[in-house]
Amino acid sequence: MDDTSGEAYARQAIGRVYLTLQDLGQASRWLGQALRLAEELGDAHREGCVSMQLGRLYGLAAESDRAMRVHEHALGIFETLGDRHCGAYAMHNLGGLQAVNGDRSHGSDQLERSLAIFQQLGDRSGEAATFQTLGELYRSAGRTTLAQEYLQHAHTLRRDLREGAGACAR
Repeated sequence: MDDTSGEAYARQAIGRVYLTLQDLGQASRWLGQALRLAEELGDAHREGCVSMQLGRLYGLAAESDRAMRVHEHALGIFETLGDRHCGAYAMHNLGGLQAVNGDRSHGSDQLERSLAIFQQLGDRSGEAATFQTLGELYRSAGRTTLAQEYLQHAHTLRRDLREGAGACAR
């Protein structure tokens, strides 16, 4: 039985593991295979998800322009599909890259938009990550008080998430 969709998912998952281990060569190999399968299947959502992972890979490889292009591609896919949740993650990644590359204005706009979506959807993990990124952005811009507020929000959300996870595990 041919399960090309499952294979694309598995290859993406393996690529993510290698990405977490920062083995960029293996991550690139597995994610590239997953992307090829997603494109062959016409699975736009999988293509968007794999593209976000490739964007992370290119970011780690210090290929910022390529990383931004891939995240923009993923964001375009998710917007076309009407997937606000995955789109918010692509927006977060893109905004972070824009800010790091000196385009703080567009970066903060993307981050604020993703934060609003995470809050609307109740994704507290995405919300915490975005508060963290905004805090770091404002700290690098010398806006210490605002940075501290954002970083405190991130810390509080992460603590609440950890405590909530512990309560469920009992």
